[in-house]
Amino acid sequence: YQRRVHGMEDQLYFRHHVLTEDLPALYRQATLNIYLSIFEGFGMPVVEALASGCPTITSTLSSMPEAGGDATLLCSPEDSTALGEAIQTILSNKTLRKEMIEKGVAHAGRFTGEVIARQMLSLYEEVKSTE
Repeated sequence: YQRRVHGMEDQLYFRHHVLTEDLPALYRQATLNIYLSIFEGFGMPVVEALASGCPTITSTLSSMPEAGGDATLLCSPEDSTALGEAIQTILSNKTLRKEMIEKGVAHAGRFTGEVIARQMLSLYEEVKSTE
């Protein structure tokens, strides 16, 4: 892929093949996370970033709006102008950034293993009771 960073080489970091156990520390150190996937099964990278307190911009497509909820800013992966505006909004508005961090941590709590296990158990019990 081609990176166009327009003189921001010292401010942007592109990471590949990061160990899973290193992700929370990277997210905590980041000013913001951009995850503009076109298609995802669910979008766990968005939830992981939110759980780590990292404001996130994600895609309007696929499962990204559900994965990020109202804790993220959404934009089309095809709209670089909207992406630039979203980045500028987060970087220039400390109040919004703080709100996104708080909402993100709360939203990510909906997707812990314990919560998902309880929901699955409830679903199984519901299905079993209708037999």
